Amino acid sequence: MARKFALYLKDGHEVRNNIDEITVYFDYGKIIEYFYDGQLQKWLRDRYYEKEAEALDQIHYDDKNFKEKLCAVFQVDSNTVGHAANIKDEKVQRKLDYIKQYTADDVILGKVDSVATNQDELVAMINEGKSEIYLCGDKFVLPIIAENIKYIGVGDVVGIIKSNKKVDFSERNIQFVNVRFDEEYMKLCNENIREEKGNQDEDLADVMEMAENMFSKAKEVKGKDTLKYLTLLNEAVKYGSPEAMFEFGEYYESKEHNYVKALEWYEKAAKSGETTGFVRRGCIYWKNNKLSKAKESFVAAANKDNPSGMYWLGKYLYEVEYNMERACFWFNKAAEYGHSEARQEYNKIIITGAKNVADNVSKINPVLGTAVKVFSWFK
Repeated sequence: MARKFALYLKDGHEVRNNIDEITVYFDYGKIIEYFYDGQLQKWLRDRYYEKEAEALDQIHYDDKNFKEKLCAVFQVDSNTVGHAANIKDEKVQRKLDYIKQYTADDVILGKVDSVATNQDELVAMINEGKSEIYLCGDKFVLPIIAENIKYIGVGDVVGIIKSNKKVDFSERNIQFVNVRFDEEYMKLCNENIREEKGNQDEDLADVMEMAENMFSKAKEVKGKDTLKYLTLLNEAVKYGSPEAMFEFGEYYESKEHNYVKALEWYEKAAKSGETTGFVRRGCIYWKNNKLSKAKESFVAAANKDNPSGMYWLGKYLYEVEYNMERACFWFNKAAEYGHSEARQEYNKIIITGAKNVADNVSKINPVLGTAVKVFSWFK
């Protein structure tokens, strides 16, 4: 059995089992900390003080008489204890610190009261009737009975939809920005689409057309309206657009500087057919000195006949492994696909190599060395 933890209150006194000791060594500031963390309620329940624990459950941080209620649970006169820092401000600051792990957007940070960082906060905001809710976290269950709400994801947010059929969110005036649905619901939606269309080929063509349309609209507003741009990209992703997935990767890499999310989106794009995702993934790995993963990414792109992947693989082989022969092979192959930078790198290596040969030959036979140099210029 796990050893029960203690509370450390006034003058560092260790309170292990007796609730009366909390009253004697009551420290308002420390009690608040234990209350916020849920440790105070757990301490009480572990020792079967259920009545007191339930009383704490009924107290909310922004209650006007919060201090009096908290002290009353332990039969302490609130007038005899000192003041702690503003409770609401402290909670807001903790929440801000959490949100800043996902974004530095001043607009979002200025709307902390509309940012849900867990399921309980989301439910509370829906009940309050908020029309715009930011979701900051990994997964949220989105109630399908809610109406007139715009959900905006902060980071890579998964919205879990508990339904046995496709939901028409437009009827409920529910919008999603940068929120992707869980795999189970997406599978259900795809199955419904096939059933409704009755023809898989036509269905796929329609989906691809919608993906292209959404992506084109997103490109039109890029750099002009970020929120609309992300909304349209998200719609394009729902229809399976590899280009939109790649754009999300670029957004996280260049705007948010969130390389973890960027790598995830580049991976999705690459697996969906946008092989330049492998290239960008390789560049990020190279930049962060993860060389084996960088090479692996460039090889994956090159093997998919991606000219940019061939170029970067050649560059990696030349600059990291000093393998001039293999570097030339990939530079030349990329050049055959019309990659101009690869052609320049290829020519540079050939000319440099010829010059080195000429310099070595000149030490033995100056005339022959000059001939080699002339030959390399014409080549």
